[in-house]
Order: sequence, then structure tokens, then C-alpha cells
Amino acid sequence: MNGLACRLPAAALLLALAAPAPAQDADAKAKTALLLDGLKSPAAAARREAAEKAADDPSPDLTAPLVKALSDEDPQVRIDATRALGRRADDRSRRIAAEALAARLGRPGGKEDPVDQNRLVDTLHDLAQPVSIKPLLDSIGDGSTLDEVKARLHAVANVPTAEAIESLIRYAAGRGRGARAGSWGAVRLALQYATRVDMGDGDPDRWRAWWRENEKTFDFKAAAEDRARERREAEEKERKKQDAANRRKEGPAPEGKGKKKDGGKKDGGKKDDGTAKDGGDGKDGGDGKDGKDGDTPPPEGGK
Repeated sequence: MNGLACRLPAAALLLALAAPAPAQDADAKAKTALLLDGLKSPAAAARREAAEKAADDPSPDLTAPLVKALSDEDPQVRIDATRALGRRADDRSRRIAAEALAARLGRPGGKEDPVDQNRLVDTLHDLAQPVSIKPLLDSIGDGSTLDEVKARLHAVANVPTAEAIESLIRYAAGRGRGARAGSWGAVRLALQYATRVDMGDGDPDRWRAWWRENEKTFDFKAAAEDRARERREAEEKERKKQDAANRRKEGPAPEGKGKKKDGGKKDGGKKDDGTAKDGGDGKDGGDGKDGKDGDTPPPEGGK
């Protein structure tokens, strides 16, 4: 009995520590409420600020208003809303965000949603939701550039499901053999990105055979973690490259910038032998007062 009594206070303390602090919870809700008001503001500047800050607030309450903001008349609001939707944390919000963004994908040459297409694809890549697989593949058309094809296939490949891999294999069988240069290689790279396996080419028959052998044991979590690590390394490499480019653009600092010659003394104050130069102070070699030199006697006859 005594042992149980001793353990009860400790258990209560652990529960208290695990529970969210009421003050912090109230503060987070207040901040979310401000963002919700901002997204509904008639002022574009207020909507822009709210959409930008929403990226750092994972509250599910913001998901629906951010989806609505994708149709905002202000381009920057749409851009920030897209980014904020890509930062949703809970599974339901991420699925809703992916579905809303995927619905805005357009084929090149057709009427597109005002939301930037490249940004849409990048965000769908990061959300990695199965609901985006079909819209991503359907948005690839004859007018798509090779970069657009690669980005969409990679976004599909980042979805950690069997459906994604099987969809890529079907795409390779149905459209990957097209005459466009590079499309075959784009499929191969996407399948390699999804599976972390290099089969040497994008031949759908070889990939289908490999998938039949490995489908039941394939580790989607490990593959996703490997892709995330690869992206972090690529981003860090790009950041260093950009920093180096910025330093080259700025150029080296001027030698002796902010310093005068000879330890801060003006050149011209002294001759080579260390004596004062004529005119070193700008006035007849004197001490700067009425052109007279305090150490020089007046000429004969002078007073």
C-alpha cells in the first residue's frame, strides 16, 4: 500500500508534464484565429501576411481557408497559400491539400489555374499523397517539356505506395516508349527514385518482373527516408553553391578599406626623411595658423 501511495504522486506529475500547458494552447488558438481573420480580410496585404504566416501554423482549422485562398485574386496570396498547404501536418489536412492542388493542374497549352504550375507540382511532391497520382500523370501531354515530365513523374514516385510504382510501370508501357527524346530516361529515373533500384533502363517488362518479385517485401518507409536524405543533401549542396556565387558577385573587399596609409596618417604630412613637407598642412608649410610656422624666426627687418 505504501509503495502504491509513493508511486501515485510521481504518476500524477508525469501526467501533468505530458498535458499541454493551457496558456500555450490558448495562445496557439489565438494566433490561428488571427490568421483566419487575416485570410478573410478585404485588404490584399492582410491576406498575403496571413497566408505567409500560415505556413508555420499546422492547425487543421486553416486547411479549408487556405484551399479557398488558392482562388484569391492576388497572385502572392495564391503562392503563399500553396506553400502553406504543403506544410500541413495531419494526414487528413495533407490529403485535402493534395486533392485541392491536384485539381488545379493543367496541361501545357490549355487553360491553366492561376496558381503557378511548377509550384503546384513541387508541393504535390512534398505532400506525397496517393490522391495526386492520377492527376499528375494525366497532366502530362504532348506539349509538356521534358522538365515538366520529369517533375510530374518524380512527384508520383515520391508517393510511398504500391499504386505509385505500378502507375509508373503502366505509364512506361503505355506512353514511355514515345518518340520524344528523353521521355524513356525520365521514366527510368522516376522508377529508380521510387524504388532506389537501378535496372539500367525503363523497360516496363523488366520493371514489372522485378516488382512481382519484390512487391510483398518492399520497404516503402526506408525508400522514403532515403529520398528525403537525398533531397536534403541536394538542397545543402545548392545552398553552398548559391553562397559561393553570391560571394563571387560581391567580389573581394578592397584592400585596406576604411584605413588610411601609414597607420592612418595622411601621406604628405612628412618628407621622406621624416621632416614636415612644405604645404603638408595645406598652408605655406606652417602650423595652420595664418600661414606662419611657429618654429621659424621672422625674416630680417620683420616684426
